[in-house]
Parts: sequence; structure tokens; C-alpha cells
Amino acid sequence: MLTQRINGQEVQTVVITPAGTESAERLTPQEVRVVEELDRALCGSLEFRRAYPGARLTRVDSMRALPDHQPGRYYLRYENPETATEFWGYLSQHPHLDFKEGLVGVPYPTDAP
Repeated sequence: MLTQRINGQEVQTVVITPAGTESAERLTPQEVRVVEELDRALCGSLEFRRAYPGARLTRVDSMRALPDHQPGRYYLRYENPETATEFWGYLSQHPHLDFKEGLVGVPYPTDAP
């Protein structure tokens, strides 16, 4: 497991290959940009902040066998001193946040290089 900077903080990252095995690869710049947008969407949600005060992103898994637009493409784990929670991120046409299902979707970042 590696660590990478995502939105200014060190986060454990894991790449899961299409064969279902863990890779020693880092997240690509594109994957980092998508995860940063997913993180911003969650942390910007009042519902998220109320449910998980002070929670921070601690782990990201990139499931490379899945297309970017499929829910579950990115696993996001958040922790605070009292609890932990998980969300499944993906690219969507419109912002999407479903607390009941643990899904977060964001459009592809338009300012990406």
C-alpha cells in the first residue's frame, strides 16, 4: 500500500488490477483528480459533515476493472475519532450523493490537464 497526496493530505492508496490483485502502481494523475473531486463533493455536503464531523479521507482503492462511470469504481474510506464510513465513487453526468447507498458521483473535472 502506498500513500499519495489528495487534496493536501496523505492518503493510503491501492490499485486493484483487472485481474483482482493489488498492484504496486500509484494512482494516475487522472485518478487523483477524480478522487479529489469526489472528496470535495463529500466534504462539501452538510449531511456528510453532520454525520461524520472531522472525518478525513484515509484510504482510496481504484478498481481498474470497472469503467469510470460505474458506481464502485473508487472506494473511499473516511475516519474520525469515533467512527469510520465508506463511499463508492464514480464519474456521473451530474453530481450525485446517496447516503443510503453510500454512493458519490461527480462529473469529470473540466480543469484537468
